[in-house]
Amino acid sequence: MLQTEYSATRYYISPDEEKALIQSCLDRISIRKVPGDSEDNFKLKVKNLNKSLAAKRKVLKILIQSVGRLTRSFLKNEVFIVISSSLIEQLPLEDMKELEENNQLVPELGAIYNHIIFAETSEEQISKEDDQLKSLANNKTNYMNIDLKQMLSRINSLKISQQEKEDAIYEYEKMRELCLKYPTISLQHQPCDKIFNRYIRILDPTGYCFKFDVQMKKYKFEFRDLNKYRNLINEANSTLPILMKNNVVKKFFQDNGYATEFKPNDLMMNPVIFKNFYKAVIGEKAGEAIINSESNSIKISRYTSSDFFEVFDYQVGSNRIFIDFKNWDESYDQTVDGMLKKIRQKLDKTNADKVFVINIFADNDYHIWKSGDGKIIVIPALMNSKGEIYHDNVRTIFEEIQNTIKHD
Repeated sequence: MLQTEYSATRYYISPDEEKALIQSCLDRISIRKVPGDSEDNFKLKVKNLNKSLAAKRKVLKILIQSVGRLTRSFLKNEVFIVISSSLIEQLPLEDMKELEENNQLVPELGAIYNHIIFAETSEEQISKEDDQLKSLANNKTNYMNIDLKQMLSRINSLKISQQEKEDAIYEYEKMRELCLKYPTISLQHQPCDKIFNRYIRILDPTGYCFKFDVQMKKYKFEFRDLNKYRNLINEANSTLPILMKNNVVKKFFQDNGYATEFKPNDLMMNPVIFKNFYKAVIGEKAGEAIINSESNSIKISRYTSSDFFEVFDYQVGSNRIFIDFKNWDESYDQTVDGMLKKIRQKLDKTNADKVFVINIFADNDYHIWKSGDGKIIVIPALMNSKGEIYHDNVRTIFEEIQNTIKHD
């Protein structure tokens, strides 16, 4: 069980593998007999664990110690080392490569590494290195997905105190802010916050692509051929370059220490952070910057009420007027019906006077939509892809807010 937890905390195994291994261990030490969990089945699970990156690194550690003792014990001109092919198969080549490049391998161990490299084709080496990176990326993304669900579940729980709930909200908001500041990070200067442990190693500085295999419940990554899968994680797909064309938004980002570009680095946000945090938050911050810069009397702020957390993004002053920002593409109108139904449910739940659904940018001239009772208003865009603000749309927002306040 200790080996399982060690492997899980370092993302060498997936959440499902961790759960299955722990359950098997508990079943073996309990008095109950679990149907179908035979001795052979348990050995198979342990065998799979022994193939993990954690097990390979343990083998490498033992090899380093053994070679070190060997070379220190015999004062000879030449040292002959015999190593089995089965042991070579268990070594983490990516780790050995990194140690060799940093001149951290003793000559004898370097000779072993070079023997492996010359024995394999470059395609085989690349394949093994890629498999290791893809496995880590999948595991980190799955654990991030669990983190997010547990965090929101805790915030919405009725079983914790108000202080615990506020602490959980603080951690959630902090996570949002951190990914805005650091969409990419380097291995040498990796911040200590937990979210950065979930970032994944990339090979192309511009990003990576992936798809989710529903049947296998697994993320499949590609770090070299970025045309292999449709889902791209990169700066262009985040809409950040478009938002930075607006001077108000750019200054707001600079003043708050948010990244205005994706710097080339070793690590990048995993798909869960990118989709659930980053893409949503940059749209919200851009909307906040534009609306608060266009009026001296009407100001909006992040809505973090513990009673209705994440129901709406922003609130207008202390009024029961709320805003949901969206970072849609040009096909946003295809999802309006389902979205409006959810907004109506939120409106009724919070007893709001008015809710604005505001998309950040679009180039086509869509019309502003208003519900029959006037409580839901959809603003198709605040700016176009050139960074130019749609002042008529912003003016409509302020007029609707003022009319709602007057009637209260």
